[in-house]
Amino acid sequence: MQYLTIFQKSALRITPIILNIMVTLVSFGPLSSCKKKEAVIPADTAKTMATDFKLKSLSGDSLGLSDYTNKVVVLFFFGYSCSYCKASAPEIQANLVVPYASRTDYAVLGLDVWNGLNSAVEAFKNSTGVSFPLMLNASAVGSDYGTTNDRLIIVDQTGYIRFRGNQGAIMDIDAAKQKVNELLAK
Repeated sequence: MQYLTIFQKSALRITPIILNIMVTLVSFGPLSSCKKKEAVIPADTAKTMATDFKLKSLSGDSLGLSDYTNKVVVLFFFGYSCSYCKASAPEIQANLVVPYASRTDYAVLGLDVWNGLNSAVEAFKNSTGVSFPLMLNASAVGSDYGTTNDRLIIVDQTGYIRFRGNQGAIMDIDAAKQKVNELLAK
């Protein structure tokens, strides 16, 4: 060991530190995500009846899925301060709200699964510019649907789940729009 250069001696001291840092980072996974624990999602959603719910909206109304009978309903599960949800919301507005604005047989609802205060959900609405109703205290609904924040679920006119996003909502918008068009064409 006496013949090692200064560089080689430094590398021998630093290598265990770097290994410890790498192991620590790998064990924690991505630290920047605002995702909560991912739910197990059944593969076949064509025969799954959507669970009805009744929640208070940001505007103070009491709304539930049964208020949208005979309509295609897109449910956007979000967390009021989730950066992914904040990025998805304007895309949902542009792709799943605006093109269908004149339809009376279609609706989009946002459900805050992080149970934020009215002011936090209002801040989400203001920062994203969405026009669809935002529902408060929806964590139990998220659990009932087996989903988490930043996800899309589509319920058909007869109350069956016909689309269940399994990745970030922004990644599922095209597939969701295709399903909406298919359901509205019936």
